[in-house]
Amino acid sequence: MTCNSGVSNKSLNYLNNVSLISQLYNNYGIYHNSKGIKIIHLNIQSIVNKLEQIKILVNVYKPQLSITESWLTNKHSDYEFMINNYDMYRCDRCDSKSGGVLVYAKSYSNFKLSKIDFKQNNVYECVVLKIKPNNSRFFCISKIYCSPNKTCEFKLRFEEDFKLFLNKEIIFTGDYNIDINKPVTKNWINKCTDLGLKQLISSPTRTTANSTSISIIDHFYINEINNIYSYGVIEIGLSDHFPIFLCRKLNSF
Repeated sequence: MTCNSGVSNKSLNYLNNVSLISQLYNNYGIYHNSKGIKIIHLNIQSIVNKLEQIKILVNVYKPQLSITESWLTNKHSDYEFMINNYDMYRCDRCDSKSGGVLVYAKSYSNFKLSKIDFKQNNVYECVVLKIKPNNSRFFCISKIYCSPNKTCEFKLRFEEDFKLFLNKEIIFTGDYNIDINKPVTKNWINKCTDLGLKQLISSPTRTTANSTSISIIDHFYINEINNIYSYGVIEIGLSDHFPIFLCRKLNSF
């Protein structure tokens, strides 16, 4: 006779979801108290088996959500990953099943949102959105994923690719695989400063098992600091990356 004392997959998923909800509310304070347009970025390392958890995050926090390493391909339909009342924008990696950017975005009564066409390339994946608050000028959000073996090429082409956006208010977010904890990234930070961009995240965003590696590779870059209400890291465990968040004021001019 076989005795199975393990927990069923259904029960395990339930326990994981309860744990996630608890983590979300434990980190709710500074995020909930921020007034404005709330943006969350998270490297999910495949949404295919984590869609239920992403829906929980969206239901609790109600953000404009940027996901990197979606791991979607042309074999995955939009329909499989839709979330009620949200529009979805994708930029899948063409040459492998990893990488990719997926954005869940929603217009509300106090602002409108639209997608901007952006020429894609084989160095990084990117989705650019335009947000127009009712009582403020528009701004853009660029969501980027760059794999570790492409960071040198990304740095070289960044200014040219985004020069049309740099004279407007823009928020860059994503996983750049550039660890600003390391002194060797000083030249990159100096370049961003020269372009009028300030990087906001200063706490670790990725930790490996047993904390053998701690890095800050998920970033927010902004060029209008006075329009930012708050930002930070949300310490919840959906992958080996923590989500980062930013709140942009609604009534900025």
